[in-house]
Amino acid sequence: MRARTAVLASAVLAFVQARMIHAVLGDVYPESVKASFGVVLGQPHWRIYQSRVLGPYLVDSLRHVLPSPVSAFTFVGIVALFVAGLLACRLGNRLAGEQGAWRALLLMHGVFACLLTRPWLYIWDYLDLVVFLAFVVFVVEKRPTWWFAALCLVGMLNHEIAMFIGLWLVIDGVLRRAWVRAGVGVACVAAGLALIDMLRSALLIEETGPKIFVDAPKALGSSFYFTLPHNLWEAGLIVRHWDYRVLFLVIVFVFVLPVIAWWVAQRNAEWRSLALMNVAMLGSLLLFGILIETRIYIVMIPMLVLAISAAAAPRSA
Repeated sequence: MRARTAVLASAVLAFVQARMIHAVLGDVYPESVKASFGVVLGQPHWRIYQSRVLGPYLVDSLRHVLPSPVSAFTFVGIVALFVAGLLACRLGNRLAGEQGAWRALLLMHGVFACLLTRPWLYIWDYLDLVVFLAFVVFVVEKRPTWWFAALCLVGMLNHEIAMFIGLWLVIDGVLRRAWVRAGVGVACVAAGLALIDMLRSALLIEETGPKIFVDAPKALGSSFYFTLPHNLWEAGLIVRHWDYRVLFLVIVFVFVLPVIAWWVAQRNAEWRSLALMNVAMLGSLLLFGILIETRIYIVMIPMLVLAISAAAAPRSA
């Protein structure tokens, strides 16, 4: 795919996706904007959100330039989708040329749209897509260790789930017996966890969630709020009862992800560590996330983009 085609297609689909987001979230869209500014003010819904400063501070820096805070939030979201589109095109192009680029771009936006659900789509969700697409591009292009370390630490300013990039360094280092890489991964995870705790302690003024969501469990804002028992109960309920939201597709999606990870590992031995990391990340989402809050699976999209790009490539790729 030519560069100008990638830019034009990524821009058009970013705006189309923005329209889809507004159509799905509707009148609750501003609530995600308020949640973003809650982080800036030190008054997030939950303490764990306080360390996710990259997106909210970026939105805040633009709110005096653009007409309103909502427009600043929307602008950053569209730019993030545009950049993600370019990264998807690069990944697809790298593996399978123009056909791979189109597949990657369309799948990325298609899955993103399918994962939209009311009432939340936080600004860090958009940036997670960019971070993990950049990560997969780095893996495919065999970038040096320090690229991954830098991406991990920057990504953790957006969302602590970026620590899985550090975990990938550990897994990849062990599999390759590249002990320096593994050591850098351990250091990234340790430094990231320290940074997250420092940000939460230094910036948090008040956790507003307990006041807004009075029925929420008291431990919801803790760093390790285990949701697996509830998720298993929810999954059982979904399987036993028909729901017009077709929630059983969420169960199917979750079960398919490890299968795709296995396929990716089989497709290219150099991607085994990436597949293992994605399975571990999925496990963490099921342990600490809410099963049917499908936006949490946005971080899994890059692996799907890699898979569809690789499927379009010659076997030797």
